[in-house]
Amino acid sequence: MPRYEGVTPSYEEVVGNTATTNPRPIQSGTGTRRNGQPAAGQTNADELPPPPAYIHTVYDETFRAIWHHSPIIMSMANSPNLLGYLEYPSPTSDGSFSICIANGVGSFVSKALLESIPEKNRPVLDETEAGFEVQTLSGSMTSIGSVMFPFLLTNRQTGERMRYILRALVLPGLFANMFISAGNNGIVEVIAYGGPGGRPVFTLKCRETACEVLGIPMSF
Repeated sequence: MPRYEGVTPSYEEVVGNTATTNPRPIQSGTGTRRNGQPAAGQTNADELPPPPAYIHTVYDETFRAIWHHSPIIMSMANSPNLLGYLEYPSPTSDGSFSICIANGVGSFVSKALLESIPEKNRPVLDETEAGFEVQTLSGSMTSIGSVMFPFLLTNRQTGERMRYILRALVLPGLFANMFISAGNNGIVEVIAYGGPGGRPVFTLKCRETACEVLGIPMSF
């Protein structure tokens, strides 16, 4: 459970849930995996273009065997409070996308966000994890698979971009582009309020330490 500072948190920020872990290695690359096998023409993670040299990977779930028995979103997931950036956006986009951080179990990305990444750089969709029922405050959603999803955040102290890779279920009906659960040993350690312009400040896991990122004003 993350620590909250500054104000009394809302219902969706304090409801706790439990999660379990179980080794389930996920492969990265381009294509779709079915029944644990790469699709024809699929490439491995080490064959993808590397991130720019100045962007460091500060957190990576690729080999952490992250798996949640009961993924859940304790939110409407329609009120973004953080801005992320795609590593390889389409030429017609600046790569920015909305993230909602609230209580829950697991990480989730929308099908639309995944498909906005150019195909040659798109993370592989693991269809062996299709069919998960994810409960939200507005009803249930069904996953079409999972991905190891790379994205960039801006370090509040240094202004530099940082690279995160999270295992995320892909949901066609997700309102926000991405949902990251706060709590249950996830990457969110502290949520503080009262930052510049009333913006939230998130303390996230970052290598062996922690890094702050500045959120965006929440809309209600």
